[in-house]
Amino acid sequence: MSEATALFPLKFLLVPGCHLDLQIFEARYLDMVSRCFRQQQGFVVVGLESGSEVGSGNLRFGAIGCEARIIDWQQRDNGLLGIRVGGRRARLSEVGRGGRGWAGDRAGALDPRTAGCGPAG
Repeated sequence: MSEATALFPLKFLLVPGCHLDLQIFEARYLDMVSRCFRQQQGFVVVGLESGSEVGSGNLRFGAIGCEARIIDWQQRDNGLLGIRVGGRRARLSEVGRGGRGWAGDRAGALDPRTAGCGPAG
């Protein structure tokens, strides 16, 4: 994972070894997905503990999430971008808000044998 990793806070989690289908419609996340394609990088899905998935405001999310890699994409019938992601656990050590979205200044992969489950405060 790169040193600066985009974050995608959601009210549900991406579980390592599983796939998650997402519909992308906010400009900041369209920009994030475009950057991920160009740089062949993933992003980290983190559990949203408080706040709204849509828009901005006071968000609180867990320190453990899942690094998401885009496996497939399609234009949905409604014209929006659909992506399928899968990944592995990741821990965030520093988080900041820069540009148009959240970024983990340092995010690293966790060893599945030693990583705890669920969000950390």
